[in-house]
Amino acid sequence: MSYPLPILRIIPLGLLVSLTLGWSGLAQAETCFGLPDTDPNICSGAGSCVGPDICACDVGYVGSECDTWTCGGLTNTDPNVCSGNGACIAPDACVCDVG
Repeated sequence: MSYPLPILRIIPLGLLVSLTLGWSGLAQAETCFGLPDTDPNICSGAGSCVGPDICACDVGYVGSECDTWTCGGLTNTDPNVCSGNGACIAPDACVCDVG
């Protein structure tokens, strides 16, 4: 799948904005779930906005907004993650239960 490449334009006030052609045939700023592509929290800070409300997640992160991570191929919310004996606190990082 290919996505349009960003085009940088300077607007009259001297602000630099990222615009993309092709999503609707008109130039528009890239946004994902209400955040501009320049926001560090876009895609939960774990991915990049590649189209309107489309995140490309970093390795180890999943979900439409890259807000879930995985350990051993299971999501952090799966009861069997970390062999069911701990918590997945970051991509492929388990903290074991006491005992």
